[in-house]
Amino acid sequence: MKQIDAKHLAYHTLLGMYFLWLAVFSTLLGLFVNNVLEHNFGQICKLLLLWILLNSVIGTSLYMVIRLFSKKGWLYRFVLFSYIVAIVVCVAAITFGINRV
Repeated sequence: MKQIDAKHLAYHTLLGMYFLWLAVFSTLLGLFVNNVLEHNFGQICKLLLLWILLNSVIGTSLYMVIRLFSKKGWLYRFVLFSYIVAIVVCVAAITFGINRV
């Protein structure tokens, strides 16, 4: 039976955390854009904006730690692509929301 090393376990734990972050981050962006489009401005938009900014910092730190493992496979490319898409959508949503608020 093959032994599981700590580095392998840490890598998969970080990937699990990253995919959970991606789901939460996408939900927050969706809620923010929905509130902006329905003209529901107020404290909820400011709170969602703060949560989005904090989650982008958390996601960036997760991505940077995953990059330290330097796995060059299809999973690494998927994480890279999904991170870039999430950050671009985040910047676009914040720009869109700031102009409307």
